[in-house]
Amino acid sequence: MIKIVFIINNLCIGGIQKAFVNLMKELANNYDITLVVFSNHGGLKKALPVNIKLITLNDKLEVLGLSQKEVMKKGIRSIIIRTLGAVFSRVFSNRIPINLLINKLKLSGNYDYGISYMQFAPAKLFTGGTNEFLINCVNATNKITFVHSDFKNYGGNTFYTQKMYRKFDRIAVCSNSSREQFLKVLPELSCKTFVVKNCNDYDEIKKMSDEAMIKYNKEFINVLTVSRLSIEKGVERGIKAIAKCIRKGIKVKYHIVGDGPEKKRLEQIAAKYGVEKEINFYGNQINPYSFMKAADLLLFPSIHEAAGLVVEEARVLKLPILATKTISSQEMILDNDLGWICENNEYDLTKKLFLLLSNPMILKKKKANINTLDCNNIISVQQFNKMINNN
Repeated sequence: MIKIVFIINNLCIGGIQKAFVNLMKELANNYDITLVVFSNHGGLKKALPVNIKLITLNDKLEVLGLSQKEVMKKGIRSIIIRTLGAVFSRVFSNRIPINLLINKLKLSGNYDYGISYMQFAPAKLFTGGTNEFLINCVNATNKITFVHSDFKNYGGNTFYTQKMYRKFDRIAVCSNSSREQFLKVLPELSCKTFVVKNCNDYDEIKKMSDEAMIKYNKEFINVLTVSRLSIEKGVERGIKAIAKCIRKGIKVKYHIVGDGPEKKRLEQIAAKYGVEKEINFYGNQINPYSFMKAADLLLFPSIHEAAGLVVEEARVLKLPILATKTISSQEMILDNDLGWICENNEYDLTKKLFLLLSNPMILKKKKANINTLDCNNIISVQQFNKMINNN
């Protein structure tokens, strides 16, 4: 059986981590899989198949998979490492502190494939490190990395990361559009860049959506965003668009599931616009699907995005989507008739949102017509196997 070691920085609730766990469920019986995880905690750990061997290394690496809040609970040593690494990264870049943490580490054993499931973090953020660990610390015949972003624009497109990507034997991207964007920067890597679409646990999504019924106030149109609360997700302009619709007389509630560094500032923006009573922040939820099933519209206001996992989650729950135009929005949303896209700016987002909220029958009609027949992982698994077997 082919031996594969995967590397990921944590198993906390997030789109990349969920896609990873779903992929493991599909592959666990066909490959001999070992998982190296920097931070051995997170809400998704218990969802891993039991036949995957789990390895954690020294606690220095753990800081690369922890939020600042989580680091504060770990003690003075972790706080110092995280603080120094974060400050250096913010002033210069994360290259030196990450490489110092993995220096002289070696993973025991030999593998047919080593796969980093995380992309390089933007240069000013002290997180990630899985690609550097794979290149420098793992004995594997073939080394593969995943790209989950609009590589050209997400903040991690640097001379250093371009140089590092050339060291991998294969590169997996999560959509056709993501591949095109990646190859605009590194066209010479075309022959070793493969599309491997995200996996979803469709049966689990439907099951969990019925477990804890969320009851929204049906006197209002209920709009939902499920997202990490970081700048690139564009939630700020979602709040402003909702506020402008409310001023025009639309009865709407905006529900935000997710957490991140922007949460406090977003709450302040809601208060500034006088809509704090119409906007609800729920934080991270192990079961966002009950929130999705009860909603009328999924608002996806990202500034840049590759192939958001939430799109397929919304599809299986027949939740219409309004998204800003990003590299994969045509491919994922319009081609599958899941909703609407608007130009990637606050003005057009507000205009399109107001049009939809003014005509709720449009939302109901779209919801009724969403096709869920093709909700499976057959193509994703075929793409992964093709990449592995490509010699």
